[in-house]
Amino acid sequence: MLISAKEAGEILPKLPFVMGFLSGMDAVMLLVLPLRQTMDSSILIFATLTFSVSGLLVGVFIKYKSNLNAGSAIYPMAYLLTLLTLFTSSACALPGLVRGEVYLAYSGALAGIGVSSIFLLMGWVQEKKFTNHPLNEVRPGGQDKYIDCEKMEVNPKIRIPAKFINLENNNSKTRSVASLGMIGGALAANVMLVARVFGIDYNTMAWLAAVSMILIAAYIQLKFFGPSAFRLYQLHMLQKNFSQPLKNSDYEKIQDLRRTFFLSRWLMKDYRPTTGNRQAS
Repeated sequence: MLISAKEAGEILPKLPFVMGFLSGMDAVMLLVLPLRQTMDSSILIFATLTFSVSGLLVGVFIKYKSNLNAGSAIYPMAYLLTLLTLFTSSACALPGLVRGEVYLAYSGALAGIGVSSIFLLMGWVQEKKFTNHPLNEVRPGGQDKYIDCEKMEVNPKIRIPAKFINLENNNSKTRSVASLGMIGGALAANVMLVARVFGIDYNTMAWLAAVSMILIAAYIQLKFFGPSAFRLYQLHMLQKNFSQPLKNSDYEKIQDLRRTFFLSRWLMKDYRPTTGNRQAS
């Protein structure tokens, strides 16, 4: 991840729990719903916990140890993109699973992957057309507002898509998109419970969940993942023209923030006690 100190204060404290929750929802959609009638429940619970713990550990690594620089930014993006794609394909397979028709489940899963990929590509191409982005003007050795060639530092704001890079509150759009995905994912993962509570037929509820989730995923891919993935790829290719990796210009501020976290004493790379700051979660 390539984030500023301000964004780190909002994202890092809760990141392990968010990653664990998203991974657990993937396990529910990929394993629990399709196999709940044919596999022992203890195995499914263990698999769900394994998925959740793996996501939690990834979040812990990013929270305490990641360099949060240009080189490492692409990997968390790829991880989240994989989680979203798997979840979307599973949600699209729900109608087939509810009706017990295997071919419909596989068709839905493939449709989910296809639609997600198409809208990701559309977001990528759409962002590529914007020529007024600072990344298009960077030249190794030159003076630039976002890249300090002497210190080999990059301003994390440079990763933001062209539409939002000049806005003061440029991460509000990201938060709203993420919230939309979390709400839609939670509803899709609990489709049976929602159907029972509101007295809706399971088949109807499965189709509603599949259509809603694929629309949400398409919007997220088009407006967030596609443009952001292109800018991160562009930054990754740009780094090859420099003699060493570009560091996050806010890295020391982020390290100061990390030292206030509860487990920083044991998990941070360069922990040293804070002076007069209260510990964060």
